[in-house]
Amino acid sequence: MVDTVPEWVDWERVGRGQEFFYRYAAPTITGFAFQGLLSLTAQGPSRRPVETLMRAGGHSTKVDKKRLFEAFQLLLQASQSLETIQPRGSGHAAVIRVHFLHATMRQRILKLAGVRPSYFNNETGGIPTNDLDCMQSVCAFSANLIYVTPPARRIYAREQEAADYIALWR
Repeated sequence: MVDTVPEWVDWERVGRGQEFFYRYAAPTITGFAFQGLLSLTAQGPSRRPVETLMRAGGHSTKVDKKRLFEAFQLLLQASQSLETIQPRGSGHAAVIRVHFLHATMRQRILKLAGVRPSYFNNETGGIPTNDLDCMQSVCAFSANLIYVTPPARRIYAREQEAADYIALWR
């Protein structure tokens, strides 16, 4: 099931999205680092993933740097080449591992909350690492390169480049 590619995937477009990422990798990775650090202190709805990380022991000064390196590694593996993101490629495997990690953390937190309700409140916090949280991450990966970091340096994506890059993360 994890190797099934949806019909709407356009591999040529995904490949062009990877090329676009590498063309602007330096400012993008810098932007992701700062965006990640800023989001760790966010308030409101964007703080939901941080609450989950705190409950899972994945948000502290000792592990934040490790998390950033892991995120960069995933980013590089997913965008290294078309073969790496296709089924059975190393980037595809890395993305699947992240999905499994999220599912494991979700189950762990829900189990602990079932035993000790004060540990995590699903009513106010929602289901941990849910689809909304995953979409927030994908949107951040997509939007950062197109609308945030390079434009701050007067680098602007053409419409086709933006569409191709979004196809990579979709």
